[in-house]
Amino acid sequence: MESLPPDPEHAAFVEQARQRMRRQRDELFALPVFPVFELVTPEPAARALADSHQADGEWVSISLVYGDAVASGGPWVGVTTSVGEPPGPAEVLADERDRLFDHAGVNEPDPERADEVAVVVLIVDGVELDALLRREGVLWALQAEVRSDTERRSVTVTVVGRGVSSAGIALRRVEDLVPYWEGRAELLSALAAAHPYERPEELDLPPAVGLEAPRALVEAVLVEGAWLTGELRRGRPPSPRRHPVVDMGRLWEASIRAQMQLARQPRERARQSGTAMVNQLASLAEKTEWFSDVALRQAAIDETLAYWVLGREVSSGSTQRAWQRLWEAKQRPPPVTGDTPGINDLATFRAHSETVGALERTWLQAWQRWADTFRG
Repeated sequence: MESLPPDPEHAAFVEQARQRMRRQRDELFALPVFPVFELVTPEPAARALADSHQADGEWVSISLVYGDAVASGGPWVGVTTSVGEPPGPAEVLADERDRLFDHAGVNEPDPERADEVAVVVLIVDGVELDALLRREGVLWALQAEVRSDTERRSVTVTVVGRGVSSAGIALRRVEDLVPYWEGRAELLSALAAAHPYERPEELDLPPAVGLEAPRALVEAVLVEGAWLTGELRRGRPPSPRRHPVVDMGRLWEASIRAQMQLARQPRERARQSGTAMVNQLASLAEKTEWFSDVALRQAAIDETLAYWVLGREVSSGSTQRAWQRLWEAKQRPPPVTGDTPGINDLATFRAHSETVGALERTWLQAWQRWADTFRG
């Protein structure tokens, strides 16, 4: 996975996100082919469309939320309708703790065990259904299979609550998602106001001192990569609550400023050079065994910083240049003949993949020779 600094074209990024949201809005207003359910009891407060996911161009889950998005005590209710195999109640509650951390910075620990697991009644369209209840502290989740949709796929409804009673929950089929879309805009605006965007170049940072900032960034990216690998081994999406506590945006900006000063590069060139440098070391950590050797790792970091930031010739110079060729190839995707790749583009993509693969093998072999020489 590539490590990238904050996007300098923030306004363009926001506009692209808005365009994607408008396309999703138009698709959602027609409603998915499966029934989507909303909260009836308790009487819903502020409502919004939360997450919606597609697979193979079709909607597979729609989440509607109600209440206070940032209060750890609630009230907050989320209702997710999904087809196929949804995550179980334990995973849903872990996701809710992740959501609160993202929205409010509240880090709730995972409990060692559930306080209650039982089969209870969930009312859906006036019909009483058996639902699995899991309670963990102030959080609870209900999950029940509702019925098949028009394509005879399993439809599951999952309700998660915070600061409200799990008894007497009632749902009904949604007839109109427009109010939820309007609520989504209000919710996102409120969350954005609570976390205002700062332009990186306007951050108040101490003056750059030598290689201190680039080195701190490299070490933070390597720690983050090791954390991510460990999280993926757990078999679940990485939890932001376990993310290393570091402000990557400030580290990137400090490193870019040091690059501008030491390499005498304009800002965009410094950003590109720093990104290439950091990703080379992150790739070495991912793809080589020798990088776990402390002495080799430190020497590789020292030489990479000296080459990319100070412009010095180092013993790994040919290896650094091999990475530059590989990185540039990775950043140039093959052209396509239309708006989306088609069958006529397969040969082009295959050729590009083979080129990148050959460059990567050359780069790794060069680093291996360097490591063997370093060991003596």
